[in-house]
Amino acid sequence: MVKRLFLFFFSFVFISSSCEKKEKDITPPETTITSYPEHLTNSTFARFEFACNEDHCIFQCQLYPAHSEFCSSPKTYNELSEGSHIFYVWAIDSAGNVDRTPASWKWTIDLTPPETTITSQPSNPSGSLSAEFEFTCNEPPCTYECLLDNGEWENCTSSIEYTGLSEGFHTFNVRAIDLAGNKDKSPASYTWKILIMPLLWSYTTGDYVASSPSIADIDNDGKPEVIIGSGDSYLYALNGENGSVLWAYQTNGDVTSSPAIADIDNDGKLEVVIGGNKVYAVNGEDGTLLWSITSGQWDSVYSSPSIGDLNNDGKPEVIVGCSDNHLYVLNGEDGSQLWVYTTTIDVKGSPSLADIDNDGKLEVVFGTRDGIYALNGEDGSVLWEYWEGGNEGSPPSIADIDNDGKPEIVIGVGHILTALNGEDGSVLWSYNMGGDTVYPALGDIDNDGKLEIVIGVMDNNLKSYTLALNGEDGSLLWVKEGPDGAPSIADIDNDGKLEVVIGSFWKALYALNGEDGSLLWIFETESYVETSPAITDIDNDGKLEVVFGSYDKKIYTIKTNSPVPPPHLLPWPKFKHDVKNTGLYTGNPYPPW
Repeated sequence: MVKRLFLFFFSFVFISSSCEKKEKDITPPETTITSYPEHLTNSTFARFEFACNEDHCIFQCQLYPAHSEFCSSPKTYNELSEGSHIFYVWAIDSAGNVDRTPASWKWTIDLTPPETTITSQPSNPSGSLSAEFEFTCNEPPCTYECLLDNGEWENCTSSIEYTGLSEGFHTFNVRAIDLAGNKDKSPASYTWKILIMPLLWSYTTGDYVASSPSIADIDNDGKPEVIIGSGDSYLYALNGENGSVLWAYQTNGDVTSSPAIADIDNDGKLEVVIGGNKVYAVNGEDGTLLWSITSGQWDSVYSSPSIGDLNNDGKPEVIVGCSDNHLYVLNGEDGSQLWVYTTTIDVKGSPSLADIDNDGKLEVVFGTRDGIYALNGEDGSVLWEYWEGGNEGSPPSIADIDNDGKPEIVIGVGHILTALNGEDGSVLWSYNMGGDTVYPALGDIDNDGKLEIVIGVMDNNLKSYTLALNGEDGSLLWVKEGPDGAPSIADIDNDGKLEVVIGSFWKALYALNGEDGSLLWIFETESYVETSPAITDIDNDGKLEVVFGSYDKKIYTIKTNSPVPPPHLLPWPKFKHDVKNTGLYTGNPYPPW
């Protein structure tokens, strides 16, 4: 019995001792990186901190693709190269187990600074005391710092605007900062001049102004007046000195056509002829009505009238197109019809007058959407027709543009500007403008002894341009983005060279150097400028002023402070060249034409 108890006790002790024996550690540790560089940085230094989930671990580190090495936390690296890097670390516990899934960290060192580009800026020179800039970088997204003149760098975003600036030169700088913190070491910079053209006066009408001004001494006081229409239905005569109203004649509709001025009834005094919903002839002295065409045929008169003695009877006639598909020639004395020409479509373009076939008599040239017509002035018979379908034909401009001693007609229909021989309407050249044309002005703008053609264009994407073409062959002389209105040409800065003054859909009037189209100055308005400016001395100070209207309802007169030049430097000073709206280049803005 005792022997059996001993054996039982011995077995119990042996079994108990076996259960209490410690098991072998075969579980690998887990490694964690607790501190690391940013994913994108411009620092060549890197510091890592790491730990494991067991006590008494040792570590091995590897900066790929270098060999691994025993390491301790923190582990640092210096003078690393630009580019991507991967850091691995794994723990080894006291039992010798190795973390088979090392902790890793991938990051990129970017030492290359971004490049900054200014994408939108004020014109140079600018006519505004404010300036807005837009910019971008080649590593978006970027943050930016801006600096104006001698100020301090400050955080900024694209489309930053500065207001209350002074006249003179200013410099704007902007530098991009990429996500790594690199700053552009060569900031984008733009220097411009603020030049505020002095305003002699402005007059506010009741509505938009799409009529181009004519300027003449209509009341025989020895001082010029400005005559212009408005969308408020009035024809205005304003004193040139200060813009006060001499008289205002109310029509029955918007006055968008441009006035023609002449002594149409041979009374020794000037009259003003304008289109609206009718054709009106008004006495220049006081704005009283001489006559108007009231026939039911007259729908709307968008065409600007022209005045000339078509039948050589010593009396002027009024020539005007109408939306009832007719061109009318009216006796200046009483508005009675001399003859009428019927087209297939409305006549919105203004007719031009010249002896285009050298027969000693005036012809009438005009364009419509379906073609260009040249009619004998005496009776309206057809001299020739040129068929060119498109949008509304621009008013023709007439001059000897190829120095052959014969006049040519330059006219835009839709996107095509065409030069036609006056005798027979054959094509001298044509030029695809890429957009709808306004109307051409003529002058020797590059002083080469030959005429050039200047015209405004807006394409289907609302991009606007001014183009200058050589008259001989229609080749491009220069193009300027921005202005797209109806140009006038004169020497407005007393340099003996011609400048182009032209409005724009983009709420401004531009003055461009004739030689290359570079900007001389800009005058900003509150709405777009469709009218052709008139350039003359309207306040008798011996210096030129520029008069124009805008869709902001205003009529503006700008002082150039430039002396009135000789006639050859005022070759095309207003809409259709002269106050009779003949459209004929003579090299002289003064009568007789």
